[in-house]
Amino acid sequence: MRGYVVKVWSRSLAGRVVLLLCAIGFLAGRRADAVAHLLSSFQAGTGDFQLGTLTVGSVNGTSNLQIIVPYRTTSGQWYLDAFTWDGTRLPGFPWSDGSNSVINTSPTLYDINGDGTNEILFTCGTKVIALNGTGQVIWSSDLNRLDYIPTGGFQVVTNGFYWYPTGQWLSNLPTTSIFYSEVSPPIVADIAGTGFKEVITAWKINPDSTGNGQDYNPFISPIWGSGEWGTMGEVWSGGVVFHNATNGAQDYVYHVEQLVESGLALGHATTNAPWDVYALNDSDSIASFDRTKPHGLWGRGSLQGMFGKNQQFMSGSYELPVDVYTADIAGDGFSEVLVPMTRVPSFHQPGDTILDHNGAIMWREWRQSSNLTNVHGWLNSACMIPVNPDHDNHIDVLTFAHSFEIDYSYWNGVNLVDHPGWPINFYPYLPTPPVVGDVDGDGQQEIIIGTYDPAVYPSSGSLNIFALDGTLKQSIPIPGGIKQIPSLADVNNDGSLDVIFRSTEGVVYVENFGATNATNVSWTTHRGNARHDGNCYVSLFPPGTPLITAKSSGYATTMFSWGGTATNTATEYRIYRATNANGPFFHLMTLPKTSTSYTDTGLVEGWQYFYEVAALQSGQEVLSSPFALTPLLNKNLLANGAMEENDNSHWDKWFTGDIDWTNMIASTNVFYQGVQSMEILLNNNGDDGTISQFNEYGIPDSVLFVTPGTLYSFGGFMCTGGLTEPTQQWFEWASSPTALDTNPPPALPYPYYYTPYFDAGTAPSGWVYANQTVTMPAGFSCVDFWHRYTVDHPVSGSIFLDNLFFRPLPDPTTGGWTEVLPFGSTWRYSFVTPLGDWYSPGYSGASWSQGQAKFGAGSGPQNIQTLLPPLLPAYYFRTTFNLPTTNLGELLLSATCTQNAAGQSMQIYLNGQLVPATDIAAVSLQGNQVLYFDLAPFISFLQPGQNLIAAVLYNTPEVGYNDIAFDLDLKVIAAPAANGFAQIISVEPSANSVKLVVQAPGNSIWVVQSIDNLTNPQTWQLVQSFTNSTQTTVTILDTGQNGRLPPKSMSARYYRVVPN
Repeated sequence: MRGYVVKVWSRSLAGRVVLLLCAIGFLAGRRADAVAHLLSSFQAGTGDFQLGTLTVGSVNGTSNLQIIVPYRTTSGQWYLDAFTWDGTRLPGFPWSDGSNSVINTSPTLYDINGDGTNEILFTCGTKVIALNGTGQVIWSSDLNRLDYIPTGGFQVVTNGFYWYPTGQWLSNLPTTSIFYSEVSPPIVADIAGTGFKEVITAWKINPDSTGNGQDYNPFISPIWGSGEWGTMGEVWSGGVVFHNATNGAQDYVYHVEQLVESGLALGHATTNAPWDVYALNDSDSIASFDRTKPHGLWGRGSLQGMFGKNQQFMSGSYELPVDVYTADIAGDGFSEVLVPMTRVPSFHQPGDTILDHNGAIMWREWRQSSNLTNVHGWLNSACMIPVNPDHDNHIDVLTFAHSFEIDYSYWNGVNLVDHPGWPINFYPYLPTPPVVGDVDGDGQQEIIIGTYDPAVYPSSGSLNIFALDGTLKQSIPIPGGIKQIPSLADVNNDGSLDVIFRSTEGVVYVENFGATNATNVSWTTHRGNARHDGNCYVSLFPPGTPLITAKSSGYATTMFSWGGTATNTATEYRIYRATNANGPFFHLMTLPKTSTSYTDTGLVEGWQYFYEVAALQSGQEVLSSPFALTPLLNKNLLANGAMEENDNSHWDKWFTGDIDWTNMIASTNVFYQGVQSMEILLNNNGDDGTISQFNEYGIPDSVLFVTPGTLYSFGGFMCTGGLTEPTQQWFEWASSPTALDTNPPPALPYPYYYTPYFDAGTAPSGWVYANQTVTMPAGFSCVDFWHRYTVDHPVSGSIFLDNLFFRPLPDPTTGGWTEVLPFGSTWRYSFVTPLGDWYSPGYSGASWSQGQAKFGAGSGPQNIQTLLPPLLPAYYFRTTFNLPTTNLGELLLSATCTQNAAGQSMQIYLNGQLVPATDIAAVSLQGNQVLYFDLAPFISFLQPGQNLIAAVLYNTPEVGYNDIAFDLDLKVIAAPAANGFAQIISVEPSANSVKLVVQAPGNSIWVVQSIDNLTNPQTWQLVQSFTNSTQTTVTILDTGQNGRLPPKSMSARYYRVVPN
């Protein structure tokens, strides 16, 4: 068994006051006893208005590193400067373009011509410039209206622009258009993996600086409705421009008809090549695109998955920039995307978000706004920095979002969790985004943060070095404080990591704190390194970490597989499981090195399980990232249907209605199964929709793909905590045009697109089950899933949702079903209301009439075998069926029954337990259609051997209408055989040995151990390890091998078998 304990620190006001007092203590000048050595300090311009920070690297071919510094002087002049570590200015610097053009981004260092020396790349006004180490321009590429012609983009047309409001086609933007690139440093990358390197920059565009004109796409609104795309609340545009790194020639323009004022990122949304580019923009989304693919329908060809979907992000804005980073957080080999939102009050509620590699929200937490006074120009970019300084299997995230706090948290499989000692509040000082490395030589990396007072000028602040547990190790007061992000580098090539930073007064400091090497670093500067690529080339996991390449769940079952370099080096794999994220993790199974998948069975439905896969390499375990799976129903297309993950994971809460998305949250007090549900907090709301999966606008693939002709089942569980008004609630599916099929879908198939209503009164209710099945009609390629309600008057209170699903069912006629109760079976029946628990197995139905289904009355129902008297309010039925096992994965009710003209049509009981359905909707007007009802959530109601099913069919007598029909069929599909555990099934002593026969699952590795005295359970000794390649038994002979005494010399010996 292996486990770990995480101490949860309170984020209460009292906890924050303690942190605040600590911050005030060290910012007032407290300094630790450890030695700090100032290597040099020198003036590098004046002023701190700019966003860009210094970059450290080799630009002149010498063994020492140089310090490249952008700044705007206090008189408003823009420069790029360069120094050696001792303050000697490099020849050719400071550099300016002679027109005082803006140089606001951090300079990127990259060897673009392969000569072994880095060049300096940066944006300057409307130009992208490459300098050498002597300040000479290698190339300069000007971006202007004549060159800026879209070759791709997000929901755009190419090769020109439509102009709003005239609708005119323009080959170029107007002469009044202005281009800016003030946030994202240039990134150099071989996008296609062909050796061709490009410089990638992000631009915001004012398309009409003297008016309100705007470029737009007139083809979006006619298909998806709403206003004209590109004009709704928008007067800016943006784009991503690619230049040939060798000569600066522009070769690709990706256009966005909304503002782009955020840092770009590179990552892998699908495969390891080519690189995808991620651009946060003012469509409240991130566009992730592969520029090597054709544009397709308005950009669908190059857009990845759900990226581009409106997810209520805030793009950067003037002096409030945002950086987007990618990293493999989940341990699946693909890039997740980390997106912060500014804490400065803005249009949306602040929050931090992680998107999965397909573009869906994997995690989000809402934050509070933070008011601050700023007289220092640009704030640093809000960012969520992915690191792993402790080299474990939990990726860590450092968050700065224009507030006085820095948070340090780790991914536990479903949530970011604060590390003990964090967050740290620096009020009234504003922190810089952190850098991370071992700067004091203790072998452990530290978190280095500068601070300054944003409200005053001149300012004050300090350089602060924290241990990973939040302990302040050093704090050095810095005149003027530190606004721009520090850098970590071995500037003087002495093998020791130095800290380089520039104060708000323009002084550059080079400090050393006793580092013994220069390589134990995780994040060295703005955007991770001198290339400013967000460390996208670096895996954050230890070498040999198993990558979880696939994972899924079904009824009482989870399945996952793994790959990566571990499959080449592991000698065996160990599967660990926990029932909560904090552990303990129990050793389930050991598998041979050829194994790459595992199926876990016999699990509790609706309960979230956490797993880790350990690869044994050179006798040491290398653990996968933790991941969570929740057994629910087979082939559920809804992600997080059990609501056990983060409450924003995969669920849309905007544009679904008028309920604020912060009022749709997890409840750990009310749940159907597991430990939480989704709570909908109503506050004087009218008719509305709540959550959906997914709502669609435009070309992103935010849909559930379906196949016409397939039988689907959808629904879930609902309850209320008490409402001020009665409501009717239901689940439904709908469909809308997509980029794959822009034609309007057919009319929805009434009534099979919604579940029977839950009539919720004002009192708190128990959980009810709403289900509908539908054979998907032709013309529907995708759907979205919703919860809705209606009310006569505005309502307040709580609705709870849990275990939601939309899933295909196996074909009832050919899908491998076993019929356990066929149509035409014999039933006991009564048309007189029975007394007592007539649905209970203990009830004697011997006095009831007996007959063969189909039961019925009237002229409409066909194939009636047993007549019933017509025009009665209810009919009661009982029968039994046998099951050899309850290890089942599916339970399906088929019915040919009549529907009730008013009210509930039917109720079903299994072994005396009511199926708490809003209604059994497998009914039709005359009872001649075979319709279906999904009973899989109630498999646990069954038992091996004989089972009782009881039903009541309701009827509202009507003059001139006397049709009644009743017949039911039950089908099951067996679940995968349980894995089981190894067990010793026989022990046979002989004169000199003991023979043990062990039964174990196939393809697993086990250890037989012995002990001769149970008073000391720590002394179990090895008898023999074995691999069971098949399901057969294994015989082990104990002769006293492996240093133990022979069995005959002991008065007693005990044995056990455990995973290896």
